[in-house]
Amino acid sequence: VPVYCLSYPINIVKEGSGRDSPVEQTESSDEGSEIMLKLRLSSNCQDIKMPLMTRDTIAQAKKKLQAKQGIGPQHQRWFFGGKLLGDKLHIDEARILPSYVIQVIINPEPIHES
Repeated sequence: VPVYCLSYPINIVKEGSGRDSPVEQTESSDEGSEIMLKLRLSSNCQDIKMPLMTRDTIAQAKKKLQAKQGIGPQHQRWFFGGKLLGDKLHIDEARILPSYVIQVIINPEPIHES
């Protein structure tokens, strides 16, 4: 039996409070420090720099992007390091480094034919 099978892994992610659920948070968090994030939109491959607080959630950041670009939060999916960033995840918990880019995948609204 390999040694790694006998010891408890130290990097297990614990399932907790459902941080990846799409529940929106409306309260603004004034805690933390300001960080400048670079977002790359999939709709036009445009890079946008957006100031956020480190204690803001991804849902709050999506709302700020909506105010800036007019793209609804329900049409945005944020990816960093190949992982989907859940709406309840805080910016500082994602461990985004200053020179890195967050990919924002834009899902267009479906066209309903009448």
